[in-house]
Amino acid sequence: MKLIDQMSEDLINTQLEGTTQEEIIEEMMELFAEDNAINSKADFKKAILEREAQASTGIGHEVAVPHGQSDAVIKPGVAFGIVQGGVDWHSHDGAPVKLIFMVAAPEGDNGEEHLRIMQMIASKLRDEDFRKELLKVKNFAEAYELLKEIE
Repeated sequence: MKLIDQMSEDLINTQLEGTTQEEIIEEMMELFAEDNAINSKADFKKAILEREAQASTGIGHEVAVPHGQSDAVIKPGVAFGIVQGGVDWHSHDGAPVKLIFMVAAPEGDNGEEHLRIMQMIASKLRDEDFRKELLKVKNFAEAYELLKEIE
């Protein structure tokens, strides 16, 4: 399985504009809503924020992987966004987050696919060169080509 199989063009935004964690979460939720992947931004946001309250999903190296399970999720998926200036995500290493992968899973999902997706992301993002390439991305086409490498 490739990560790109869990994405659509509507779920990629290389120019997120928010300046806070909450604003970025809102922008990413909008991507899922436009893709008809969720039926309630409020309910999915609640799931994301509940997960963030447990521990930050800022995994370090300028990366965050917010995720949530919710009845609001119609179809599971992954949204990808870049915040050019970075945003505080309370990451373990204290670095501002620039690369965000938001994972949406339906409530009751046994978690296997959800976890497999997060493992794929974390594994590929350990590669410093790959992260640097993602940070250089300026448009959808460039992002899509790199995201195809995550499996």
